[in-house]
Amino acid sequence: MDFVGGSNSAKKAKFASSRVYDSAETPRISLYLLPPMGDISIEEFEGYALDRLRVLQKVDLFKAKGKKGEDLDQLVYEEAQKYMPLLYKDGQNRVVDESAARRDIISHHVLRLAFSSRKHDERRRWFLNAECSLFRARCAKESHKALASFVKELGFDPMDKDEFETNKEKLKYLANMRKEVVPTTGDDAHTYFYKVPIETVPNLIARRQVLMRAGYAFIMRNDLISIAQGYFRAALQKKMIETERFWDAKKDEEGDRLLPVVDHLRNINMVSQPTSSTKVLGEVKPEQLDALSNDSFPLCMSSLHEALRRDHHLKHAGRLQYGLYLKGIGLKLDDALRFWKSEFIQKMPSDKFDKQYAYNVRFNYGQEGKRVDYTPLSCMRIIQGTPPGTGEHHGCPFRHFDAQNLESMLRSRRVNEVDIRGIVDTAKSGNFQIACQKYFASVHRISEVEAEPVIHPNEYFVNSIKRRQMQAGQN
Repeated sequence: MDFVGGSNSAKKAKFASSRVYDSAETPRISLYLLPPMGDISIEEFEGYALDRLRVLQKVDLFKAKGKKGEDLDQLVYEEAQKYMPLLYKDGQNRVVDESAARRDIISHHVLRLAFSSRKHDERRRWFLNAECSLFRARCAKESHKALASFVKELGFDPMDKDEFETNKEKLKYLANMRKEVVPTTGDDAHTYFYKVPIETVPNLIARRQVLMRAGYAFIMRNDLISIAQGYFRAALQKKMIETERFWDAKKDEEGDRLLPVVDHLRNINMVSQPTSSTKVLGEVKPEQLDALSNDSFPLCMSSLHEALRRDHHLKHAGRLQYGLYLKGIGLKLDDALRFWKSEFIQKMPSDKFDKQYAYNVRFNYGQEGKRVDYTPLSCMRIIQGTPPGTGEHHGCPFRHFDAQNLESMLRSRRVNEVDIRGIVDTAKSGNFQIACQKYFASVHRISEVEAEPVIHPNEYFVNSIKRRQMQAGQN
């Protein structure tokens, strides 16, 4: 694969954006402004991207466990070093290994191809946020001098002495507000503060950790990571637009070889393969589903079950989400056909179900079409999927329901009012899987600390069954 085209000699050139790192003060972080040059094999194209995807998807897992700040940075960095380490050649933190830099650059640009399309906006935003988390984690491992050098290249310098003197009292207030001890006198006092455009530090503004004046934010030297991350986010957003245009122009030329790989990367789930429910419950029969829905289904699946039992129909996205889930908890194909048919024929003739809907049930079990053994959808696939429209019931209630509907649903599950407020507030803040974890804790009458992080609906089910069995044994 040649990302930029050119002559054969150009294809043999070294990668354009893998500069030589020749100083301990030169950071290992990259803005990925230039695409890789030269030939890239299909094996590299997909293999490098899969390694990076493992890292980016682990970001969601760590956040689902409530990790943030320095703890999150450390975990993400360790994961990155496991699958795509940026290693030094000499062991003295002086020169980065070129093959490692090459791998990093290729993997980023391949995933950018997969996730830049605005037709898949949820996945596009997921990639942007995950890459920003990875970038920040790597920044956190750089020295202050390296970061200062990096942001200087971006056009950000410490405040000059005259402006520092003019705003000294405000800067003292900022330091006191942040509870940080910095010098406000001396020849280098001004170097502890930066004046930057407000759009470069949205995270700091959201946390009220800056002073703002005339379109600029006064920040402290310790916030260089936020400057770098803000610039990286803006640059990546712009580059993703360019990448979408590039791929649209190249698809016809490269589609036969690369389109299946790109589509696969966009849709693959690598974070969690759910534990087999048969290990804790055995095979599930249709007659058990009402009780299991009440006791052990996650909210997304109990909502689908109730809609199916009430309306005797689900639209395609709902049938896919719920059908694969039921397959995952142990409902066999024959029983699945019997279950779906028993509901649908309450509103349609039996032969209509056989002709129009039975195929999809068999397809989910790998008995039609390409005969692929499809796995249940993960939380992230559901959260990032197409939101439900009128008459649809798929999706994640914590992501796709408004606060009023979510509250009503939680009350119908006998969640107490204190817990409802905490769950709804957590969902509003965008922490949908943590909201689900709080829901699990509430309906199982345990503390949030005892509840497992929720990363897959089928894992939720397994953990619920285990919890119910343990509680039954204690009574």
